[in-house]
Amino acid sequence: MRRLIAVDHGNYAIKTPHCCFNSALLELSGKTTIHKTDILEYKGRVWTLSMERIRYMRDKTQDDRYFILTLFAIARELQKMGIDSPYEEIDLAVGLPPEHFSSLRDKFKSYFCRGQANAVICSGQSLIDSFYYSNFKNGITIIALF
Repeated sequence: MRRLIAVDHGNYAIKTPHCCFNSALLELSGKTTIHKTDILEYKGRVWTLSMERIRYMRDKTQDDRYFILTLFAIARELQKMGIDSPYEEIDLAVGLPPEHFSSLRDKFKSYFCRGQANAVICSGQSLIDSFYYSNFKNGITIIALF
């Protein structure tokens, strides 16, 4: 069953219908804290949420931090929905600050449609993008991006 997940990528916070957290991220140096909650492993790198917000970025596609924050948002949203399936097909609705929407809309959409091995592919092509959140493996395929 496909699920719609909406993620608003604000400069201050990442927001979904069921959760909100600071746009703050810290890369950890390994799996030494893998027992801790709010740990996400993606492509061999380990991340946690932090209290120190990312400095203002007009263009959030400059690096992978907002992509990683989106994976946190997806995992938390699935968790809040009570979904513990190791694989989900989702439609992802992404949001930008209103003042950036018209100028960055297409670039931001391309940011999530990476089209490379082991990454998200859009336009109905299915490729599982796996990551671990708090020791639970999540596999997602983004079917549509809005």
